[in-house]
Amino acid sequence: MACWNNNAVQEIEALIEKTVDASSDFYNMSHQNRGTAVIFNHKYFAVQNLDTRSGTKVDRDKLKKALKCLGFDVKVYNDLTYKAIIKVLKEVAEDDHSESDAFIMAVLTHGKPDALYANDGPYPPDILWKSFTDEKCPTLSKKPKIFFIQACRGYTLDAGVTLQRTKVDNDILSPRIRVNTSVEYKFFSDPDFLIAFSTAPGYYSWRNTTSGSWFIRALCTELKKQGGKLHLLSLLTVVSRRVAIDYESYCPENPTFHNKKQIPCVFSMLTKLLIFPKKTNDVCRSM
Repeated sequence: MACWNNNAVQEIEALIEKTVDASSDFYNMSHQNRGTAVIFNHKYFAVQNLDTRSGTKVDRDKLKKALKCLGFDVKVYNDLTYKAIIKVLKEVAEDDHSESDAFIMAVLTHGKPDALYANDGPYPPDILWKSFTDEKCPTLSKKPKIFFIQACRGYTLDAGVTLQRTKVDNDILSPRIRVNTSVEYKFFSDPDFLIAFSTAPGYYSWRNTTSGSWFIRALCTELKKQGGKLHLLSLLTVVSRRVAIDYESYCPENPTFHNKKQIPCVFSMLTKLLIFPKKTNDVCRSM
């Protein structure tokens, strides 16, 4: 258990008193800046047997534009090693976010059930969000910290659920459902975090080599369309529906990968509603 000295506690309490109305149902979005957004984009890998992630440039550029439209100061890092990622996390956590509304981080990479990949090897995903707890980043205390993870979380392919009409009980829809085991995943209990994965635990995440991934494409569409009027959890529900319904893999030459589906997975520890209203530095909505 971490031990904080009196000065650290007083600093955090002063920040909370300055920036948060405890009685409000909404996060304070009236700071001078929207905040920092960090994108870790990985296309090439030094790890043997990891393919080049063709199409990730499309994801990176769309996401950068969508976040700039919301007013974020976007910093993009390509193909960093694990050591370089740790360095960036430390630097960003030590920045002064006192006049920022929120913080966003996106990771576009390969993954497996218990890890994400840097250029030179795997690392546990929780090092990302644990770098921004109140203790390590007090100027983001009581502010929303959002993480978007576009990566596989396993190797199971989702064949979906086929609905069949039956003549039993008034012709109700009867789903033919396949049961799969999932990977257990533990999260810490700090408030004001939201972590959105492109797919469910244990499952493959789809990416088109020319048009980018299903999840990032749907996410960027909804952020630009409804980020200023829809609470983020509601917006991500729309994203999940779009991914689950609008997309299906097309690989007729390989039946194993043909007609497969995907569903994003969101973990929220948010304590208030999060909407991104128009800001003077919203480069899209101010035009």
